[in-house]
Amino acid sequence: MDYNVNARHQSRNCRPCPPSPTYLEDTVSSEKHPSKKLHSNVVSQVQGRLHSEEDCSGDSTSLVSECCSKYSRTTKADVVIWPTTLAFFGLLWCKLLGEAKARMQLYVAMEVPFLRCEMAIDGVCMEILVEMVIKYKDDGLELEAGFYPEHKRSMATILFNDTQTFHSEIKKVAVCIVPFEYGLYPPETINDNAKRINFVKKKA
Repeated sequence: MDYNVNARHQSRNCRPCPPSPTYLEDTVSSEKHPSKKLHSNVVSQVQGRLHSEEDCSGDSTSLVSECCSKYSRTTKADVVIWPTTLAFFGLLWCKLLGEAKARMQLYVAMEVPFLRCEMAIDGVCMEILVEMVIKYKDDGLELEAGFYPEHKRSMATILFNDTQTFHSEIKKVAVCIVPFEYGLYPPETINDNAKRINFVKKKA
């Protein structure tokens, strides 16, 4: 029995189709202008394939939509900026909050190193924020409208969150300084790891 492999393949798939003129033009155009976006190139290629294979395949819409969704990216307009980040506020407000952060860091370093969240936000963070707003007004600086007092508590939250970052920075400095100041490094003559740990424990 004769068996035609080519005919069998075409019956299950589709008959050979030449590329469409649109696809060929887009290919040449993309070579001349390589800076074209990947999204538009891929879509045009798929559309070219669909035009040349419209007799061979049934559903063309799903192929285009699948390709578009594959290469689609989130635009900047879709990114939500929350009022607990500096990016939410105007330039002058960012400057004010930067100075308020410095005051909070001084308070943490000199007064209370570890603050409780709720008490700090409604307490010292809010006080420093109000002081800075009054200072800016006294200096004749006009802060951007629509942020205060509507987002007053969010600003205080920013100040509190920064104290957590400040704690991390202090720890990094302490890790570098403390061993030198207290002589916690074991001498080079001690090679055994257990003895080195023992030496540090005794020194501490």
